[in-house]
This record gives sequence, C-alpha cells and structure tokens, in this order.
Amino acid sequence: LYQISVFGGSPRLLFAQGWLPAVSPDGSRIVFITGSYMNEQLWMMRSDGSQPQKLIGQPNDFFGSVTWSPDGSRIAYTAAHFVVGVGTKSSIEILDPSKPERQPILSPPRIGQWVAWTADNRLVYSVEEPSPNQSDSNLWAVNLNSRGQPSTAPVQLTTEAGTLGPITLAAGGKRLAFVKKHFQPD
Repeated sequence: LYQISVFGGSPRLLFAQGWLPAVSPDGSRIVFITGSYMNEQLWMMRSDGSQPQKLIGQPNDFFGSVTWSPDGSRIAYTAAHFVVGVGTKSSIEILDPSKPERQPILSPPRIGQWVAWTADNRLVYSVEEPSPNQSDSNLWAVNLNSRGQPSTAPVQLTTEAGTLGPITLAAGGKRLAFVKKHFQPD
C-alpha cells in the first residue's frame, strides 16, 4: 500500500503486501487485507502507515472488500472460511476495531466479494447469480440498525448480466459507483 500526493511527488510505502484498503471517514485510519491465499488477515494502521496492528484472521480465512460505517466506529467486510471435508462458509461480518470480535450478520448464498456501507446506514453487497447464470452478479442492500444488525429484509438493487467489480462510495456516502464487467469469448 502506497500513499501519493495528488500534487505530485514520489509514492511513499505504507505497508508491504497489503491490498483492498479502506480509509476511515475521518481519514485517520486504514483497514486492509494482508497474508497469503486462504491465510488472510485484516489489519489496521494510522493513515501515515504507523501503528499497524492485526485485527482478525486465522488459517483458512480469506476476505473480500472492507468498508467503514458512516461514523467510523465499525467496519464491514465479506469473509470466507474453508473447512476440510465441509467446504467454504461465507458471510458478511461487522467488527468494532477497538475490540475485534467477529460478528456475522448475513450469510446469503453465493455472496460476492464487494461491500459498501452507505451514509443512510445501508449495506450494499454483491451476490453471484445461480446456475445457469453463475457468471453474473448483482447488487443487494439491507438496512442496518444502530447496532449494525439487519433491520429489514435484503432487497435486490440490480438485475443485469455481467460480473461486478469494486463498489465505490462518493464522499459523504450518498452516491455509489460500481464496475460491471462483460467477458466476450471469441
């Protein structure tokens, strides 16, 4: 993970071998993923790269994207854990970085890796479509209460063909953009 000024200059290394960073709403902290495949961990550091610390992660864990709550008190992320002979269990979890205890809140079938927490306290996430459209994925959303638990049933937001890429929130968390990929074999 590197920091670079929009005014130019040389990039500055913040953390080696980190990816999918999420900057807190106040810009003071960064949560990111590190580790090797199926042995990934969530870490947090100050935005200048100081005070890196492991939050969670154990053998056979892997994570998708990470997003901050609008007030910066919690993070949400997609997680999967592989168990030999059982398979992979995937979920969306919420974590308070000051006391890292994993709290699974949703376990939709075929969950994707992308998640975003909007300013109006909704969690938007990707879900892969069932066969024969398993190459497609769409966005779903669920309202969260003040404790970060679902307060409504999930609602499907998009119904398009193609695979979803990263979800990005604009400053203030009121506008959302996402990548939709279509592969054309020939």
